[in-house]
Amino acid sequence: MLTEKLYENQKFLELEYEEGTLKLVTFKGCDFRACTFTGAIVQGCIFEKCVFSGCKFNGAEFENCAFLNCKCKFCDMFTTSFVSGKMTGTVFSDCEFSTVTIAQGNWSYTGLQHCDFSGKCLENINFQCADLRFANFSKARVTGCDFTDCMLSNASFRNADIRDNIFNNMDLQTTDIKGAKIDIGLAATIASMLGAKCFY
Repeated sequence: MLTEKLYENQKFLELEYEEGTLKLVTFKGCDFRACTFTGAIVQGCIFEKCVFSGCKFNGAEFENCAFLNCKCKFCDMFTTSFVSGKMTGTVFSDCEFSTVTIAQGNWSYTGLQHCDFSGKCLENINFQCADLRFANFSKARVTGCDFTDCMLSNASFRNADIRDNIFNNMDLQTTDIKGAKIDIGLAATIASMLGAKCFY
């Protein structure tokens, strides 16, 4: 079991923390391989420059946790939830996001290529400078989010409600916004990108 408040440069192989509660623990430079956090409640924990490979987070709840410059690959994240988290610099690869819940939080500089956010309700999330290439936001309801300087090439917002967000530098040639609901601010931004002059 995890009984310390600080773990540095440790390797955890097939750690079982199923349905446990983890609070206010800091992990720095740790390597988690094939670990199980299914149904766990994790509160106020910090993971800095950690690697998660082949881990199971199914049904886990992460509240006010920070994942800073971590790498998550081939992880099971069925119905995982992240509430008010700070994910700055963390890269997710080959992780299934279609059933993940994200409530608020700072997801700036994250790597979220090919992630599936379709049909989700995403509110008050900072995606600044995130890599969202090929991400799928189709039919999602997105509000209060900041997409400043994101990489959005080949992302899809088809039939999504994307009013009341901050967008700029959108790749209009490859980003799919067909059928999306947009506000006047985004309409003006798109028009400006196309070379038009907007007057109010």
